[in-house]
Amino acid sequence: MRIDAGLMSRWLPWLLTGALGIAWLLFVDQFAVDILFHDQWALYEPMFNEAGAAEAFVFQHGPHRQGLGGVVTYWLAGLSGFSVVAESSAIVVFLALASALALHLKRFATGVASAWDVCIPLLFLNPVQVETIVDVPNLSHSVLPLVLMLAIARCWLSSNVWIRVGCGSLLAAISLFTGFGLFVYASFVLLWLASAFRKNDGVGRERGKVAGAVGIALLGISAVVFAFGYEWQPSNSGMVFPHWPVTDYFVFIDHIYGRLFYFPKTARFVVGFLIVVALLICAYRIGRAVWTSQVESRFLETLLFQFSTSILFVWMAAIGRVSFGADAGSSSRYTTLAIPAIFAVYCWIAKKLKSNGGLRWAQYGFVLAAVVSFVSSAFHAYDRSGPIRQGKLDWLDAYEETGSVVEATDVSGFPIFPEPPLIEESVEYLERNRLGAFH
Repeated sequence: MRIDAGLMSRWLPWLLTGALGIAWLLFVDQFAVDILFHDQWALYEPMFNEAGAAEAFVFQHGPHRQGLGGVVTYWLAGLSGFSVVAESSAIVVFLALASALALHLKRFATGVASAWDVCIPLLFLNPVQVETIVDVPNLSHSVLPLVLMLAIARCWLSSNVWIRVGCGSLLAAISLFTGFGLFVYASFVLLWLASAFRKNDGVGRERGKVAGAVGIALLGISAVVFAFGYEWQPSNSGMVFPHWPVTDYFVFIDHIYGRLFYFPKTARFVVGFLIVVALLICAYRIGRAVWTSQVESRFLETLLFQFSTSILFVWMAAIGRVSFGADAGSSSRYTTLAIPAIFAVYCWIAKKLKSNGGLRWAQYGFVLAAVVSFVSSAFHAYDRSGPIRQGKLDWLDAYEETGSVVEATDVSGFPIFPEPPLIEESVEYLERNRLGAFH
């Protein structure tokens, strides 16, 4: 039996997505420990208070609410007995879904599917995200916003105005409540407004007026509900704006993108700089193409939507966290929402290849970089996760001996929360109800 090479090459990225998803689940099984860690103690407050899924949805942690991620975590906690392993596994599933959505989006937007698309799962399931998946899992922080953003982008490419505006606005409303999906919401509002005023866009046509009105209502109502009871809670109490020197903001963002490669610090800084410059050039060229075009191009608009989401996120992360040091941008938790800008560049290159085969070198370089990033970050994941896993296990052993959160922290030398006395009641709740590690 002969195997169609073309068919196999088109299926290869999908097979890789499944394989990497399984590999991540095995990694979670090996390194995740069923004890809450750092921010998770605060994120689980609705569960400790037995407040219900609605409270988990609107629960605020730092500057954002938990939204859809809070609800999913609430259900998982109830079904699994506060299992951190279950939450980490759920994050893997959603990242695999993000990769699948990205593959479909690229194929639908460009009309091309090829073996080179393996760089998409290598990006979206990159081991650099180990902090988000295993160390301090939080569905709302960036993973669910990523999935929602890709779903909105797919809606925007639809020829049906109800899907484009109605479903897009509904998903944007959900994004507003879901962690840093608030930047997805802001980017969608900008996209919607810019498109609504375009001469040839369907939103402005007669048949799209009702859908447009519904979209505006969804966006407006969600903003009002979000604001009700909202309190500004900066995640960094030491934040100062503006921060001096202002160049630290750029260095912070440089570290975010340099973190994609597990290289020596100086090399990461140089690579990060090159990535940021390339992204800015591509964003300018795509933006200029949209601005000067006399016809509607929803493909380019979705690229700008992804760019603006990433740019808003990394800039606000820099503003809020740069006081910890410009190199604090190397935390891998910022990577997930920085990836869409890179994905947008890849889609742009793939689209232009249909008319300019000379760009093939760019596609080769892109795939090579994705492979190097994945392989090098795999070493980072193992180097980081081993000591943290052992620290959590040491703390549990110490707590079993002492029965005290404070003493267990002193004995193990590993704090599972910066201020141990504050989680005494929560640990007692888990132990009394045989949840998590006490199951």
